[in-house]
Amino acid sequence: MALEIRDLHVTVEGKEILKGVSLVVERGKTYALMGPNGSGKSTALKLVAGLTTPTSGAVRVEGRISALIDLGAGFHPQISGPEHLFLNGLTRRRAVTLLVSDFMAQGYDVPLRVANRRHDVIAVHVSDPREEFLPDVGLVAVEDAESGHETLVDTSVRSVREEYARAARQRTKTRDEIFRRTGVDVISVRTDRSYVNELYRFFRMRERRYG
Repeated sequence: MALEIRDLHVTVEGKEILKGVSLVVERGKTYALMGPNGSGKSTALKLVAGLTTPTSGAVRVEGRISALIDLGAGFHPQISGPEHLFLNGLTRRRAVTLLVSDFMAQGYDVPLRVANRRHDVIAVHVSDPREEFLPDVGLVAVEDAESGHETLVDTSVRSVREEYARAARQRTKTRDEIFRRTGVDVISVRTDRSYVNELYRFFRMRERRYG
């Protein structure tokens, strides 16, 4: 046996994510977790990887875990799962790691902290001006890139634009606090500006810091 999950329950803010999940994976076997968004797939994998703890139940793992979820290693569509495991094993030696993202997801603080303990992680935060404010252009159809869900937004309403900007400021505050807590250096680049100067300033700063 390589993995055993017994009567696993996970509740977050009153919402039951996993309910009574039990599973045994024998050594050498391969399984896939399948389900719609929000069904608890990533939560289950985080539990197996030891990145979070269950509300109740137990997870028993025999052997070494290579986590390929969230910010663990990242998947490339042209590389297979076993190849990712192999490449992730190669990077166990400390390395400088550039992590390029908009950092709009939630729950990445623990994987980021774990990665930064093992490697020198540099967060390259990419932002777009449209993520900070809404122009007053009337009705706009907005589509979620991941779920495909479409919503009509009336940008002519002042309170809608103000709430959008407030939410953007809160995201920035939360993200910056996560970077501070995890000790990760940050390069901020925007889609409407050249990234060259930001990279130059950042690495000159690192040169002065480390000599």
